Amino acid sequence: MIGQRLLDVVMRRHLEKFSCSVEVDTKLRSFEQSDEGVVAVLMKNDILKTPDTKWMIGANGAKDEARSNVAG
Repeated sequence: MIGQRLLDVVMRRHLEKFSCSVEVDTKLRSFEQSDEGVVAVLMKNDILKTPDTKWMIGANGAKDEARSNVAG
């Protein structure tokens, strides 16, 4: 078993190979899911961003807003 800090480093390095990024200290304000992907509204440092992407991962635990609001 490895600790969360080491896992974080390993995952980020792996994601960089695919031109993926991880947003930290960022609040998910809302998102819309369609057959084409996801449009999210994110807030970081009082600045709104609206990335358009094929997928989004909610990784803040069981009560993560992205997880709880995904249409099943």
